[in-house]
Amino acid sequence: MSRNQSGANEEQSANDAESNDRTTSRRSVLHGMGALGATGLLSKAGLSEASNGAIGNVPTQVADVNQTSPELEKWVDEVPRPSVLKPDGRKKGKSYYEVDMRQVEQQLHRDLPPTTVWGYEGQYPGPTIETKRGEDVYVKWKNNLPEEHLLPVDETLHGTGPDVPDVRTVTHLHGANVEPESDGGPEAWFTQNFEEVGPTFEKKTYWYANEQPSTSLWYHDHALGITRLNVYAGLAGFYFIRGKHERALDLPDGKYEIPLVFQDRTFNDDGSLFYPSGPDEDEGEPNPDPSVVPEFFGDTSVVNGKAWPRLTVKPRKYRFRMLAGGTAGSSTSSSSSTTRKRRRSAILVRR
Repeated sequence: MSRNQSGANEEQSANDAESNDRTTSRRSVLHGMGALGATGLLSKAGLSEASNGAIGNVPTQVADVNQTSPELEKWVDEVPRPSVLKPDGRKKGKSYYEVDMRQVEQQLHRDLPPTTVWGYEGQYPGPTIETKRGEDVYVKWKNNLPEEHLLPVDETLHGTGPDVPDVRTVTHLHGANVEPESDGGPEAWFTQNFEEVGPTFEKKTYWYANEQPSTSLWYHDHALGITRLNVYAGLAGFYFIRGKHERALDLPDGKYEIPLVFQDRTFNDDGSLFYPSGPDEDEGEPNPDPSVVPEFFGDTSVVNGKAWPRLTVKPRKYRFRMLAGGTAGSSTSSSSSTTRKRRRSAILVRR
């Protein structure tokens, strides 16, 4: 088990405990659980040493998390398909990629103004990386994001603070068997041009051996304390490992193999992403401003970077490569009832 997997398990246990005890104090929550990242990944979220206990001079507030997105007509935009990334060259005779993380504007719905998002290679979701089982791949993940974060950063969380840059990234290939140095641990973060790096940062270029069965993986940001924010901003993409067994199954391929990233977002009227700057109630203790929330469910279903899209299909077999990359994990008891109430994310239109 890798170091970051062990940490995620510990944080998941803490989150489950919070769900079962609704009387847990605000301070206990902050000490014992992380904010939920995509598909249940938890970024560590205890109070930092400097702010442990008293909030001190940190601004406090009670935030309104009941923002609602503009009314959007459903099923008007076709589901886009993430592009497949081409290698930039060769390293040690193997495929080598350089992947930029950039801030861009992207049209997420016909009736929304362009939304500012963060994307790998300037795309939300990022391009798909495809490889074969047993073929080495080298990736240099490059942070070319602005210095100011798109979303509210709680600097009282473990791993954050005034002496840590708000915009920092590290990419984790979720579900892959990789060497520890290339695993994208939460404290192996880096800033633009690697000018600042986290305490466990070891290398700029990651090596993926791909010695595992054919599968659908995904890559996403994993920076300590802000995983949920960076993924919500758009830092996620598919990674496919293909092999002989998969080919022997004679599954639909080409345009009949469709990757689908299911996520949830809430939008402001100007098309910008909304993320709560704090909880909607105060339990008797002051909250920092901004302040982490245990979990957040957007009110708009987004598939492959489109809000409430449709997928036009033919009367034939398709292969769907589906990823639940939402803001909070459905595996936690606190989110299961909400997940069951979610509306359909896309509609199939037969032609």
